[in-house]
Amino acid sequence: MALLNMRILVPILAAFFLGGCCCVLPTPGPQPTPVAGTETWSGTFTGTTVGAYVCLDGTDSYYEDEGTFTLEIPAPGMAAAMNTYEVTEGSGTYSLSESGIEANGIGCAPPGSVTSGNIGPISVHFRIVQHQIQLSDGVLLRGHFDYGGEVSGNPLDVVDANEILLNPTSIGSDLITGEWRADSASTDNQAAFAGGTFILRRGGAQPTPAPTPTETATPVPSPTGGPVTQCDDVPPPCPAVPPNAQPKNPGIASGSLCRGACGPDCPSSCVVQNDYHSCVTDSHGCVYLCSYREIKCGSDEGCRTHDNCYDNCAESENENGLCLTGNACHCLCDIDCADTYNSSACLSWMVGGGPYDSQITYADMPTTSGPTSSCPVH
Repeated sequence: MALLNMRILVPILAAFFLGGCCCVLPTPGPQPTPVAGTETWSGTFTGTTVGAYVCLDGTDSYYEDEGTFTLEIPAPGMAAAMNTYEVTEGSGTYSLSESGIEANGIGCAPPGSVTSGNIGPISVHFRIVQHQIQLSDGVLLRGHFDYGGEVSGNPLDVVDANEILLNPTSIGSDLITGEWRADSASTDNQAAFAGGTFILRRGGAQPTPAPTPTETATPVPSPTGGPVTQCDDVPPPCPAVPPNAQPKNPGIASGSLCRGACGPDCPSSCVVQNDYHSCVTDSHGCVYLCSYREIKCGSDEGCRTHDNCYDNCAESENENGLCLTGNACHCLCDIDCADTYNSSACLSWMVGGGPYDSQITYADMPTTSGPTSSCPVH
């Protein structure tokens, strides 16, 4: 097909290439009224906030962050919210302590660059989408670094994050652990960054932060009928994905899923596979089962190239839409697909069809169960 005709085809292509677009989350609506089946989850998080200043030698100033939060999960509860791509919204509470640690070294930030402070307790809004938990409403982390004008053009380095993103690495029926981050909301500086780890437990009592596993009284039946075994307080994390799969949600800027699969996100042409199971063991020998839901999708070089192109647009150009809505970078991706590959193949790929050159297996985040005294799978 002539290039001119291919450019006429671009709006048609853009209308179908939904798999690479950024997912626009809905504006939070009214808070849900508590109903039977509502779950309370309580969490703690710890981490650090760093600025743009870098010592010549030693440790620069930073903040030690320690906070707590609660989430009121509407029915049918957290398990359902984590296993759907629909948005679950609700309210909760939040508090944070920011402890400023002054620099110690040569060529570091000047004294007084950090100031300790607290936030909350305050009310927060949360959204659960694509296995991630977003906390928002107001400034949730300040992270102010005052360099006294010694850094040219940037006397004040700030985070002022109004959203904290929790990325689970292990999801159980009563315990979720993972990593969090709070990116700078300032348009003047993008170097400041905050992040760390979190623990989220089902129930009303605030858990005690446990950066390192400690002993608890969790009993595990002994296979020999002998004394019960004591397990670590925090189960070991399951691998993010099993060895035979890629993550269904890679957590990239575009917000897209099943990258490299032909079609929109994880298209209907993907085939559900048997769940994958493996085990992890803590320092006391207690065994936990890691379970992954998997699908297998058709892939081709053209689909992988187009997905990469769209994802680069979101990452480098901050484009959050398709060619039809005036996003030039996405338009170039569509044109390149039409110019490089057979037009009939492009049209088929748009809806998840072939031809394919390979199959890719994708897995959800793991769910954790246990402890037990032995692994039920081999």
